[in-house]
Amino acid sequence: MKHEHGIDFAQMPDLLEFNPDRPEKNDDGFDVYGCGKARREGMMFNGIAVVHAVYEHNDWFFTGWTFTEFPNEPCKAFADPKWQPSNRIKWNRSMEEIANFKSQGAPFHVDSPR
Repeated sequence: MKHEHGIDFAQMPDLLEFNPDRPEKNDDGFDVYGCGKARREGMMFNGIAVVHAVYEHNDWFFTGWTFTEFPNEPCKAFADPKWQPSNRIKWNRSMEEIANFKSQGAPFHVDSPR
């Protein structure tokens, strides 16, 4: 994976690995819960993560990801078939990376809603 930013002062962790476990319908797509591994500023994080996937124009797009809790929820929680996330993510907001650029005054483009 080619990094577009330095790793010493990354504001958001980079998702390095993701092993899907279970999907759930959420608004315009699906939340896929699984075991994630990420790195931020040289520190490694492991735990239950959620990736949001949307099917558009005959293809799948992954529009964001996050860990479900902090500190990270251990992946062994998936052993319980009744496991549910403690809260559902709302994906209709700007990604945190974009919000951070906004606060720094960096120029960016956002499509108008349909």
